[in-house]
Amino acid sequence: ELMGALKQYPHRYIGFGAVPAGLELKPTLQYVAENIQNNHLAGMGEFTPGSGQIHLLKNVFKASQEFCSLPIWIHAFFPLTFQDIKDISELARDYPETPVILGHLGGSNWLETVALVKEVSNLYLDTSAYYSTFVLASIINEVPEKCFFGVDHPFGDLQISKNTILQFAKTPAIANAVLGENIARLLKIM
Repeated sequence: ELMGALKQYPHRYIGFGAVPAGLELKPTLQYVAENIQNNHLAGMGEFTPGSGQIHLLKNVFKASQEFCSLPIWIHAFFPLTFQDIKDISELARDYPETPVILGHLGGSNWLETVALVKEVSNLYLDTSAYYSTFVLASIINEVPEKCFFGVDHPFGDLQISKNTILQFAKTPAIANAVLGENIARLLKIM
């Protein structure tokens, strides 16, 4: 389905692709070559490990490094705990050229996650599935250069999510950065 949508609308969509976590390095590299690189996908994810399973992503981080630092998008809401998010941040520190996008603003651990995002230069946040406009507004205005717009469709609504960013961003520049400029810069699609 993903590849069909990308082929049908190549000027509208840029895809990230799934990669199995927990494989040995050689099969991970082979999988990324065949399924991500050969399909011209821009990144890897969404990864949805269980709590205590972040170590299974180590070879994905190594593969990112091998394939020109492909961005990695990781689900960072339940069931992950703040310890899991800290483990992700340690992998991000170990692979500083790899952009790591934490989905859902870190979930219920948003406050601690923002502190990590400020510390780790290659750690970013995705705005999908925010559960409070207070949280969303706080984060996009505190670290606007580290936030990417996202919608957790079908659970979230594209227009409502966009309008919420526009309403709660303190400036049009912040709204523009979150709504597209940041991810365009990261993916070099300007």
